[in-house]
Amino acid sequence: MGSIPFAVMVPYGDITTAVVLITVVGFLISLSFSPILVYAQQLMPSKIGMVSGLFYGVAMGMSGIGAAIMGSLADVKGIDYIQNIISLLPLLGLVVFLFPQRTKDGFYIP
Repeated sequence: MGSIPFAVMVPYGDITTAVVLITVVGFLISLSFSPILVYAQQLMPSKIGMVSGLFYGVAMGMSGIGAAIMGSLADVKGIDYIQNIISLLPLLGLVVFLFPQRTKDGFYIP
């Protein structure tokens, strides 16, 4: 969630500001990958290698598919449109954060 304000500001700055903001966003997003991977490994302690392989494989596969889709869409709609769409993608993390969570008694919404 820390990258959301920086990502939303990217389309409204000049090229130097955009490079700085994108660097900050990339750094913040990369910081969250390791703790998520460790948490997933704790959920399945007997299959640490499988969990790690799935995380890296799915991350690389989805990023390749996303790049191809965004490139095709950029050919049709233009770079400005794609830049605006990509700047809003970290908001999906906020949406996932607001999903219901499971407790012993059932689900609750934070």
